[in-house]
Amino acid sequence: MRGKPPKEILERRKSQQNKVRREASSKKSRWLDPLNLGIGIAGLVLAVIALVLGMQARPTVSLDTPLDPASVLTTPVVLSNDGPLALTDVHVYAFVLEINMPGLHLKNTGASGYIPPSGRMEPGEKKTVPIGQFLSYPGKFDKLDMLTVIEFRPAYMPFWRKRREFRFSGETQADGNMRLQQQPVGDAEERFDKAVKELHGNIPGES
Repeated sequence: MRGKPPKEILERRKSQQNKVRREASSKKSRWLDPLNLGIGIAGLVLAVIALVLGMQARPTVSLDTPLDPASVLTTPVVLSNDGPLALTDVHVYAFVLEINMPGLHLKNTGASGYIPPSGRMEPGEKKTVPIGQFLSYPGKFDKLDMLTVIEFRPAYMPFWRKRREFRFSGETQADGNMRLQQQPVGDAEERFDKAVKELHGNIPGES
């Protein structure tokens, strides 16, 4: 029966085993460091690309010629997705900044809205909606000032809710008919936010 190995032999074996482990760990580390670095760089590049594409998400609102020149409410509102990504969770709000007409005066109040089918717009897609979809007041306007607000999320970025605002006011033409003209947003965004917050406590497009 063999006796126990001398203490020096045990310590030598233990030292050799530790050396083998350190060398194996060092080789593994040298292999993993470039891999981790590559994964980190790739992740950063993808994040930057997503941010740039998200910032380029640009729905726009434009106006077409009224179908009935005598009625400003027949003006087609053209919603366009001019960006490189699809838009999801699209909601369009109309906000009355001021309306004057016989027997009616409104200021800083909400109007109707519009949601595209499935709430989605593909790149290059357009939707046409009569302004009467948002404003259903009968009669002739003496003054019309409104804000159109588009709330949306860029595709593949459900955590990022954005919005854009477009202001239109009625201008009486030489023939006596009113036509809508796009105007600078000015203080309209602030007035919209204040009205919505007072009514609901949350603002569309606010995360």
